[in-house]
Amino acid sequence: MKKLIAIDLDHTTLNEAGQVSDYTIAVLQALQAQGDIVAIVTGRSPRVSEPIYRQIGLTSPLMTFNGGLGFKPNTSWDGEYSITFSSEILYRIMIAFDVHHIQGIAGENREDAWGRTERIVLSPEEQIFFPMSVKERRLLTIDNLPARFNEVLFYIAPEYQPAFVNFVRETYGDQDVEAVPWGQGSSIVSLRMQYVNKYMALTALQKAYDIEPDQVYAFGDEMNDYEMLRGAAHGILMKNGNRKLEPVVEAVTRKTNDEDGLADYIENVLKLV
Repeated sequence: MKKLIAIDLDHTTLNEAGQVSDYTIAVLQALQAQGDIVAIVTGRSPRVSEPIYRQIGLTSPLMTFNGGLGFKPNTSWDGEYSITFSSEILYRIMIAFDVHHIQGIAGENREDAWGRTERIVLSPEEQIFFPMSVKERRLLTIDNLPARFNEVLFYIAPEYQPAFVNFVRETYGDQDVEAVPWGQGSSIVSLRMQYVNKYMALTALQKAYDIEPDQVYAFGDEMNDYEMLRGAAHGILMKNGNRKLEPVVEAVTRKTNDEDGLADYIENVLKLV
């Protein structure tokens, strides 16, 4: 019976160096070769997830922006969707950067990326989400806002995030837009539609490929995987993952992402290949 295996990228499929191992690629390709659907479901944008999708050699839809955009790279898919919000929402935020202590902003949709940063020091992981090179982004100003975004990220020190979250809730809550801090000391806050989550992507894939509910597997490590791990028949938390997710998952991998925990669990515990 055909299975759906949904995989998060960072700290799940990827090791701590941000790479996918040859072993993991081999296991995922073996799943795909036997007719199962292996799908990336990530918080990343297409810009920083498509290269990994191609490296693995997937042919399934790519689900990005935490479930806000689902599409097949370079081909059509009947189930394609994109959940966006108007860039007009950014206007009141952008004219008050200092008030909100915003040091950087990055907005993306499927087609392009826009950004603007002050002199901030970004970790290697943060640099992925905040494109610094002019080759990777367009300068984001009030005068050149695109019509719509799938997601906008702000770089705000943790101590200033609660006030910003409240501002967005009070100002745009009636438009179903919310600000979500990444947590665990991160300076990144995501602006997105309230109802967007990875379970939305999971159900879209399940419907598109007529997958029975008990044949759905999901792997993740962090709180943005919560809805997906809880909703899947088989939600599996990485050994290196957030322990707060343990109550909603079926199991925890034997090994971490740095030890090929995803591939090991698929092959040696679940015996799916």
